Amino acid sequence: KAGICRYIHMVIDRMIALDSSHEYVLFVPHNTELPEHWLKNPNVKRVPIKFKSRLQRILWEHFQPKRFVKQYKIDVWFSTAQMVPFPCGCPRSGMLHDLIPIFFLEHFTWEKATYQKLALRYMVKHAESILANSETTRNDIVSFANIRGIEKRISVTPLGPGNELAPCLCDAATKAEVQALGVP
Repeated sequence: KAGICRYIHMVIDRMIALDSSHEYVLFVPHNTELPEHWLKNPNVKRVPIKFKSRLQRILWEHFQPKRFVKQYKIDVWFSTAQMVPFPCGCPRSGMLHDLIPIFFLEHFTWEKATYQKLALRYMVKHAESILANSETTRNDIVSFANIRGIEKRISVTPLGPGNELAPCLCDAATKAEVQALGVP
């Protein structure tokens, strides 16, 4: 796992570890593997969702949360999908990884870029809080949104290596390994 997936796992992992007084209901595609310690945690409930198409997933993300908020008595809907659902009966919070679909349209189909722009615009207007993975993303959100006071709703949760690193003794690495890392 790398990039966005690693970031999502680390944020959720820390949320669960920091506050064991809450229940965490995770709505995930049915084939998504979750860490074993999440599945064994009595405060974590996995709700597998099956999508037949990207359009079905998008419609689910925007319209179905209201049903699940009532069913699972959810206090806050936290989305990792760079969007927030339409009003669903509780505060909405979301993660924004970057604004590449906004600033680099040439890398996306017209349909995907248009959807991303609409979803991001809706998110920055309606999310009670937004997590950004860097100061650059935060600044991009502020610039893109052009909404007075939006800075107060954005928290930066920086990316990290996402794995356990142990100190390495100087003589534990070969000269070739050290040089490959650009160390003289």
